[in-house]
Amino acid sequence: FLSKIYGVEEEIAQERMTKLANLFDISDRQFETIESFSHGMRQKVIVIGALIPNPDIWILDEPLTGLDPQASYDLKEMMKNDKPEQENETEAEKEE
Repeated sequence: FLSKIYGVEEEIAQERMTKLANLFDISDRQFETIESFSHGMRQKVIVIGALIPNPDIWILDEPLTGLDPQASYDLKEMMKNDKPEQENETEAEKEE
């Protein structure tokens, strides 16, 4: 649903969703309704939804609230690694 709002192609959105669902360890529950999820699981779904469009700027309000330690660590690592990847892509594009 969110991918359509942001104009992300279905194939790309599915790849990102699968990657993020695996990272946050919810791939086995991705087809369940959110009603049955705990607060932490809901938080993971919200974070995944925010990251599917691969935004240039991340605006997240208390993204670690409710996340388990591993998910918190993974999200922090993604935040740290996001900027350098974008800079590297930009530098590679400049070289072309």
